Amino acid sequence: MKAHPLFFFCLTLLLLVGPLDSHADLSKGLQAASEQRWEEAYKEFKGPAVTGNSNAQVNLGNLYLKGLGVAQSDARAFDWFEKAAFQGNPLGQSKLAILYFYGLGVPSDHRKAAEWFLKAADQGDGGGGPPQVRNHTKQAGGWVSNTPRVRMIAVGRERQGH
Repeated sequence: MKAHPLFFFCLTLLLLVGPLDSHADLSKGLQAASEQRWEEAYKEFKGPAVTGNSNAQVNLGNLYLKGLGVAQSDARAFDWFEKAAFQGNPLGQSKLAILYFYGLGVPSDHRKAAEWFLKAADQGDGGGGPPQVRNHTKQAGGWVSNTPRVRMIAVGRERQGH
């Protein structure tokens, strides 16, 4: 049985329209958040986040982290930041690093924090976290951030076999 050409047209249309709807929801969510309508922002971010929009995932993580429009949950914030981070979203990577550093929603792990900060920095997110994180050198395996780009010393040496 051969597929009808209209089937392929409809399938293509659905694939093209889906992401546009996702971006429309994201825009509505950003508007709602800017007006501090947190429950509405959550509803608008949720759909795109579930379908893989990493920016919406970061936004949901922020809502959970701060308890805006949802019950505050470091663990749920971690889950959403992790999804975004694994997709290569630099802000998601930085936020995940902060949660690892402070042990929010996950046991504190300064080495993982340093690794995620480095991944974010490699994509241009040069913030390196709050000042107390940027100035931290010993507990995170010797990483330093004396420039906008995070640098790791001990972790890099370990990877090289030193």
